Amino acid sequence: VYKRQVVERSLNPDGTPAEPDDGLGPITHTATATVRPFSVIVTVHKQGLNCDVGVTVCDNTLPGAEFMVYKSDPLAPNAPAGVPLTNTDGSATFVTGKLPVNDDYWLVETKAPDGFQLLPQPIKFYLTHEGITLDAASASGLITADTASFTITIVDVPAAELPKAGGEGTLPYLA
Repeated sequence: VYKRQVVERSLNPDGTPAEPDDGLGPITHTATATVRPFSVIVTVHKQGLNCDVGVTVCDNTLPGAEFMVYKSDPLAPNAPAGVPLTNTDGSATFVTGKLPVNDDYWLVETKAPDGFQLLPQPIKFYLTHEGITLDAASASGLITADTASFTITIVDVPAAELPKAGGEGTLPYLA
């Protein structure tokens, strides 16, 4: 609950507050307040296994990935549509629009780079004005959050190569 008191005071010609006889007394007090954002932008950084978490420069940009953020569990029946993250420079860095704080969100990879796997499940995270908390049940050791910068880092796993299958079969041996 916020309380607000509005006091109107006029100014003298020199810009100093006039002190009317309003019963409030002279203006001698100042107030300070901590301003916290009501919404923040979250950055998602995707990197390959050859990049280490915390490395500031990584050459593996993994073009071709796409992400969406959802306000509710996207696997639930009748889940509302997600909002795509933007990537304007072709790098592996994506950003959300402004997301209201003190709420849960789900991050979904909708397209993986060539030769890589999609995230196996949505990543649930809780967003506050102080940072991001990943939900332990939906995250993994390859997904980390940097609270100070509102950044989620995803280390991508290359797709496993399927074994070669097929061959002559048994037909040549039946004759």
